[in-house]
Amino acid sequence: MPNKYEWLDFKELSEYVGKMSRHRTQARELMGYQLVGRAKLDRTDPNKEWEALITRKMNKYNLTREDAIADIYRSSMTPNKEVNKRFGLE
Repeated sequence: MPNKYEWLDFKELSEYVGKMSRHRTQARELMGYQLVGRAKLDRTDPNKEWEALITRKMNKYNLTREDAIADIYRSSMTPNKEVNKRFGLE
């Protein structure tokens, strides 16, 4: 049976998610002067670990590991409208 995710480099994607999480953390550190806003984001929308993201997707949507990773990739390219709206970006 052919792998339908041959195009997806799982190691590269894992590294990408790690970088994305680090950039989110750095952005929040730059918001340090807005302590209340940053503390709220850290509480309500914390950065997630790679394996936790995969496990959550697998459990919530009854996906295989490969399908969960592909969905993480797809959704990583989608802006978070709620956050953008909150910060006046939409």
